[in-house]
Amino acid sequence: MRFHIILQTKQAERPFTIILDDPLANSYIQNLYAPDPDPNMTIEMYERTFEQNEELGLNDIKVEGYELADNSEDSAQQPEEKGQ
Repeated sequence: MRFHIILQTKQAERPFTIILDDPLANSYIQNLYAPDPDPNMTIEMYERTFEQNEELGLNDIKVEGYELADNSEDSAQQPEEKGQ
């Protein structure tokens, strides 16, 4: 019985819904109605949860002040020349 339902869905004889939850927005579904909106597609933007960010390793990323850390490492490696 289950196989019959899958076959009907595959042949578009039975309505179905696909829910694609992609927290990194790496997926693409082509809009056949472009540039008009697809009447059969709903796009929902949302904020990732702390748990989703944790799974993706995004909570530990340093996003502020890293330029200063990089510059101080460069200056430590290349001593300044004095008096010429």
